[in-house]
Amino acid sequence: MRNLSIRMKVVVWCGLTMLVAMACGFGFSGYRIWEETKAGAEQEAMKIAAAAANKMKGDMDGKVKAVETYVATLSDAELTTPISGKHGAELTLRVCKANPSVFGAWSWINVKAVDLAGLEFDEEINKDKIFSISGTRDKGQSKVITRVNRTVAASDAWFHDAVTNNRTNFSEPYFWDYGDGVNRFVSSLATPFHHNGKIIGVGGMDISMDQMQVVADGCDDFDGQAALIMLSPSGTIMGYKNNPDRIGKDLSEFSDIYKEVKDRVLGGEALSAWAKTGDLVLYYPFEIGQTGQYIVSCMRISESVIVAPAKAALIKIVGIGIICLIGAGFLMWFVAGKISNPISEVVDNLNEISQGEGDLTVRLNATSKDELGDLANAFNQFVEKVHDTIADVMRLTLDVASASTQIAASSEEIAAGMEEQAGQVQEISTAVEEMSSSITEVAQKSHEANSSAGESKSVALEGGEIVGQTMSGMNEIETVVRDSSSAIGELGKQGERIGEIIEVINDIADQTNLLALNAAIEAARAGEHGRGFAVVADEVRKLADRTTKATDGVSELISGIQSGTHAAVEKMGSGTEIVSHGVSSAQQAGESLNNIVGSAENVAEMVQSIAAASEEQSAAAEQISKNIQSIAAVTHQSKEGTQQASVAAAGLSEKAESLKQLVGQFKVSDAA
Repeated sequence: MRNLSIRMKVVVWCGLTMLVAMACGFGFSGYRIWEETKAGAEQEAMKIAAAAANKMKGDMDGKVKAVETYVATLSDAELTTPISGKHGAELTLRVCKANPSVFGAWSWINVKAVDLAGLEFDEEINKDKIFSISGTRDKGQSKVITRVNRTVAASDAWFHDAVTNNRTNFSEPYFWDYGDGVNRFVSSLATPFHHNGKIIGVGGMDISMDQMQVVADGCDDFDGQAALIMLSPSGTIMGYKNNPDRIGKDLSEFSDIYKEVKDRVLGGEALSAWAKTGDLVLYYPFEIGQTGQYIVSCMRISESVIVAPAKAALIKIVGIGIICLIGAGFLMWFVAGKISNPISEVVDNLNEISQGEGDLTVRLNATSKDELGDLANAFNQFVEKVHDTIADVMRLTLDVASASTQIAASSEEIAAGMEEQAGQVQEISTAVEEMSSSITEVAQKSHEANSSAGESKSVALEGGEIVGQTMSGMNEIETVVRDSSSAIGELGKQGERIGEIIEVINDIADQTNLLALNAAIEAARAGEHGRGFAVVADEVRKLADRTTKATDGVSELISGIQSGTHAAVEKMGSGTEIVSHGVSSAQQAGESLNNIVGSAENVAEMVQSIAAASEEQSAAAEQISKNIQSIAAVTHQSKEGTQQASVAAAGLSEKAESLKQLVGQFKVSDAA
């Protein structure tokens, strides 16, 4: 996910969000459709079961009515006289002939309540027994059989239930052969005989249950996949769609769920339940007449049949959802492009600046007023600030390069001046040594004159000449010392100029360092995209630091030169005074020698004065020699410092050129 573009991330996250939302919507819709389909199927199935039940109820109610009418006809024939057995037999025969679905009509009546006139029996009649009339079909022909002396077995529930409950009773269905070799599935409807307010027997009919299977097989609802089952009041299967072999068996053998609800269903409660297999099972009982017994219309529908419409609807919904998702994906791709394209443009421009030609004149078009427009404006402001900074650095780099060149040229000039000054100092040193030798010789001559008064005149004359030479040498020394003092003073001024240039360089380096720091801060704000520019800014800062250090070194050297120069100027001033004093002494010696020529008696004193003056001149000459040596040392140091300044200026020029090349990588407008 980290390596995906913003456009792809927007599409992926929006797609996932839409997918989750659609999945939740489809899940909820699917659940609703599923439940509504099942509920609708349950209601529809209950209607179908009720329709089948109502259809059978009408048929069964008609048969109950027929049985009750048959019995009522017999018992109401003569309310105060016994029932006519002959009339009952005739009525039974007519009932059998008129109703094909009736396989038998019968009456079991107490003999005491029956008029047996017109009937013949092979046995003696027992008044405590039962008289029976049985009407059946034998090979398609209806016939009636009357019997006497019949007894009711304890197992004859059809008789006992009707008498005990004093109402019509629907017996448990059973298979019976009526003489044609066919086991027919029938049930007996029995209703009690009432005569003079008493129950005197039971009459009824054996009716066919084949209609139950016909109704079950005729159920073609739910694309014919629903199984309709007709149950007797005791749970015996009377009709089972596509499974007639199960007729006569208890449904409990085939359904566990029926075992759980059997008592409720047979009690007349309609209900539905979902089997463990997912099938829907419905039970709709209906009462047979007013017997208090219920035939149950049961329907079993496979879950796959019930949910088939729901599955089809879900498939259609999912298909529509997929189409919508694909369409939304294209739309999101387009919208994400609208969002990401300005960001990509910013990235491309930053790459162009950091990796390409460093074009700082590039600007983005901020056409919107949203976050993307703010991003474009911020980018333009950042590039504008970097552009101005680089332009300032370029200008300062040119200034540093120019100043470095000037420093190098000035250093070379100072070095040449120092070299010339060293030569002049050497000449002064030689002159001072010669002067020292002359003064020493004067001292020696003075001692000789002191020892030999006779030769005082000649010595005085020689002394006059020597004094003249000394005056000439002292004048030369004075001139040389004054020239040296002027040269050293000029050297001090040059040092001050160098100091001023160094201060300019320091100011430029400090400003460059500040600009580099600002550029680094702006690069840090830019984050990952400003890293390359931060490296350039750091290099600029390092160059500025090195420039500052170099100029500090040069400044220290120049300060040393200035200090030495001031000291040399002071020493040269002292030398000038000493030389001036020597010149005055020489003049005095000349005057003394003139006096010696005029007055011999003062020769000794004059010679002694000359000797003393010569000793002083010798000491002064030695001091001048030492000062000249100090000036030579200072001059040598100044020369070395100037050479170091020249080297530092050359290094500064190289660094300025490197800085110029670095900032030259960026393209700025000509106006900058």
